Amino acid sequence: MIGDAAAEAIHRRTSFERGERRHGTRSGLRNSAQEYRVYVSLMSWAGNAEPFSRVLHGGSVPHHDWPARRRVVRFLAWVGVAVVLLAGAGASLVIDTSSQTPSGRSVDARAVSFVSEQLKAQGSPVSAFAVMRGAEITKFGALGEGVTVDTPFPIGSLSKSFTALAVMQLVDQGLVGLDDPVTMHISWFRTADPAAVITVRQLLNQTSGLPTWAGTSDVSEPDTASPERVRELLEQRVRAVADVPLAAQPGAEFHYSNTNYAVLGLMVEEVSGIAFADYLRQRILGPLGMDRTFTSVADARQSGMVEGAEIWFGVHLSREPVGDPGALPDGGLVSTVADLARYVAVQRDGTHAGRRIISEESLQQLHDGHVADDVTYGYAFGWEDVRVERQRVIQHAGDVPTYHADLGMLKTPKAALVVLTAHNGLFYQSAPYAGGMHVLAGGSTPAIDRTYLFFQTAIVAIAIVELVLLIAGTVGLVRRISNIRRSDQDWLRMVGLPALGYLGAGGVIAAVVLFAIWQFYQDKMVLAPNLLFSVVPDLSTMVVVGVGWLALAGIITLCAGFIHRAEPT
Repeated sequence: MIGDAAAEAIHRRTSFERGERRHGTRSGLRNSAQEYRVYVSLMSWAGNAEPFSRVLHGGSVPHHDWPARRRVVRFLAWVGVAVVLLAGAGASLVIDTSSQTPSGRSVDARAVSFVSEQLKAQGSPVSAFAVMRGAEITKFGALGEGVTVDTPFPIGSLSKSFTALAVMQLVDQGLVGLDDPVTMHISWFRTADPAAVITVRQLLNQTSGLPTWAGTSDVSEPDTASPERVRELLEQRVRAVADVPLAAQPGAEFHYSNTNYAVLGLMVEEVSGIAFADYLRQRILGPLGMDRTFTSVADARQSGMVEGAEIWFGVHLSREPVGDPGALPDGGLVSTVADLARYVAVQRDGTHAGRRIISEESLQQLHDGHVADDVTYGYAFGWEDVRVERQRVIQHAGDVPTYHADLGMLKTPKAALVVLTAHNGLFYQSAPYAGGMHVLAGGSTPAIDRTYLFFQTAIVAIAIVELVLLIAGTVGLVRRISNIRRSDQDWLRMVGLPALGYLGAGGVIAAVVLFAIWQFYQDKMVLAPNLLFSVVPDLSTMVVVGVGWLALAGIITLCAGFIHRAEPT
């Protein structure tokens, strides 16, 4: 550290000139000298002794650093003000909701009106929604240009109810028993626990013991495969179960897993002797007149399927939809509001146009929830059995990247609500459907939930802060590299500790984020990068950029230090 001699030299060169100009009195000279002693000590501690060496040899005083720092402080202050204003605007959107409650003359109109307003509050760009009574659509609404009751949307896990219906048709025919071991129909089927015996019933009601994450790690191939390849992909998914340890013994606990329904889809193929997609078309979709329901995304796109949207800092960016042909039994169907109205109608008594699709006994088993899950009243076969306003509702939701679907049926009165959206993400909520079903079941119209807008505002504010920190950090890194090249000070203090700080900070941030995600999605999904970027692309990008910058800064600091050490003295 440059000591009193340097400070005294600076004082002798500058006291009269700076003291008289800045303070106008001799007392200012003492203050000026004291200020520069502090300045010398701080800058020397930071490892930049060169300017003071220059002063001691007759050079000018490096007074330009102070105004620069004041400009940085002012800049950061204005950024802080902007962030506070943005956050306040977002908070006001959340708090001021009482006057936004929609109204309508009939129950059906009020339900659809609420769904429309809530979807707008959540920024949904394209949606179709309707109330149905029997097979008739009594009230329809849409967001987006050209969206009608016949516009196809991916329905995700709503597909599971179609698979369950196919299985129960085989049960009606005596070809499958609910308590049959799966190995009776797929001889080579096994899990990592060879002693475990899983039944058809346990696959249907999600109590097989297969963990949730097993159904999120195997969905990846684009929807352009041949029928032979589709069969191969589905079988590949089921064979992969051989390496999956059970989360619980079969029949002991509820664990929602896509893999359960992948196994059921393959079982339908084995028992019926035809491809699962063909079975759906011949035994369910065709008889019900569901001509706008598709078993592949590729076919649906040719028939006008809407493009989904990713949310990047509150802005919806269109994303080309990609299906997975091997995931048809658990989440691969694409349908429309009109077709789902026909599907709802058959759920009433098991018939369509005088033709029996499923027996009354099997239909009741499809709907009766006997297994308590962690969210709803009970899980049945591909359906959730819940209560809304003391009314029984049979429902299910569906999620695929950039799409979300909800379908619920009131048992009494016989009304249903469907909401299909080309919009998804971590902060998407089922508030449109939940509020609409609340109205349909006889409840009052809820206030519009604007939490989504608050979160999006917060994400934008965080992004601004990160950008400012990256700019300031880059400027500081450039100065540090320059100091390393000019300084002969201790290598550990100039290079080792700062590099360790950069790398350590990046590691800590990554560990905290991954731990938080793991806690939130524990036993729900594999932390695959493609899934995280599909659900929260903006937040994922911010974390990757921040951690990446810290890692790069640490590496650059180390490289600069080693290069400087290798240079001849």
